[in-house]
Amino acid sequence: EAALENADSVDPVAASIGAVNTLVRQEDGSLSAFNTDWEAAVNAIEAGLGGAGSLRGKTVVVLGAGGAGKALAFGAAERQVAPMIDSNNQCLVFVEKASWPGLKARCYCMA
Repeated sequence: EAALENADSVDPVAASIGAVNTLVRQEDGSLSAFNTDWEAAVNAIEAGLGGAGSLRGKTVVVLGAGGAGKALAFGAAERQVAPMIDSNNQCLVFVEKASWPGLKARCYCMA
């Protein structure tokens, strides 16, 4: 999340997720921030389930609401799947701030 704060420009998807995993130094020396975790994670899960669209109708359990957890929850929402997020109180703050179409996350604690 420090990378997000120090970037000169942030991709709209990364800004929506609230976390970045890729910084690109531009020709002018500025840093552009992106999040590629969400698409890579969702594509890998769908590949394991049988291909594109195979998440539809499934439940995604996200353990944690850190950068990778946020990205996976965003990816689930992009695929119109309601993620269940196991975390602490950060989860509630994260879900309240998220404004992704289709996000209907449920927060709970497995402890």
